[in-house]
Amino acid sequence: SSNPWSGLAELRARGVERLATSPAKPHQELLVLDLVNGGLDPRSLFEPMPPNRSCGAAGIPRWHCLVRLAARRSPPVLCLPPSQLSETTRRQLPQSEVERGEQRLDDDHRALCEVAQGIIAPSLLHALNWEVDQ
Repeated sequence: SSNPWSGLAELRARGVERLATSPAKPHQELLVLDLVNGGLDPRSLFEPMPPNRSCGAAGIPRWHCLVRLAARRSPPVLCLPPSQLSETTRRQLPQSEVERGEQRLDDDHRALCEVAQGIIAPSLLHALNWEVDQ
C-alpha cells in the first residue's frame, strides 16, 4: 500500500492551496484546510503525539482548538442497542448505561452515530490497516 498522505503532497506539488469540505448535512460546517500556510502536517495514530503540536498541524479549526475535555465526562452514546454490542463491551458498561442504551436516540445523537459509523470508523479502519500493512 502507499502512504495515505502521499495524495496531499501531490496536491501541494500541483499548486493546490486549499481543500474545502462539502457539507453533506445542514448541521455540518464548512472546513477549509490551508495547504500552504496552515501548517497541516497529518500524522499516524501510531506515532507519538508531539506535546507542542498545533491545532493547525492536526487539521483542527482554530475555533475548535479552545475546546478542552471537561473534568467530568459525558456518558457514552450507544449507536446500537445493547443487545447488539459485543459481550466484552456489555460487560464493561455500567447497568445504568445499558438501560439508557435501550432508549431511542434523539436527533443530535443519531447524527453523531451517522458520522461515527459512516465517516470516522471507515477512515480509522483504513488508517489502521495501512499501518499494519507497512
